[in-house]
Amino acid sequence: MIYLVVRPVDENGDFIPVYSLDQMLSGSDAVRQVVNLRLTFYSGEWWEDPEIGFLAPDFLVQSAMSGDVDMLGKYIAAYVANTEGVQSVEDVSATYSNHEMIFYCLVLTDDGDEEVVEVNVNGIL
Repeated sequence: MIYLVVRPVDENGDFIPVYSLDQMLSGSDAVRQVVNLRLTFYSGEWWEDPEIGFLAPDFLVQSAMSGDVDMLGKYIAAYVANTEGVQSVEDVSATYSNHEMIFYCLVLTDDGDEEVVEVNVNGIL
């Protein structure tokens, strides 16, 4: 059972004001959102918790920009697997084209649900 509860975000990634616990995300929806947030914040960017955020080593970023995205995809998948509520990460793929990096995976949550995660990680590379 997942006890993770988070505020929802809009299509721009901005937190939406909530006025009751019923408006909060929980379960696998919360896990999917936390994975997305962890991948779209720079390391140290969020004032409330500077531990949250993603930072890829330069050599992996350069490798991905040269066309070898597999290593970076695996690195991101390991980072996702270390997210609260995530049991495992499967079907990992990463693509880089037209100066845009897209990461995709299937996340199996602790409560047994499957969540598809697709994130444009270009902004944090």
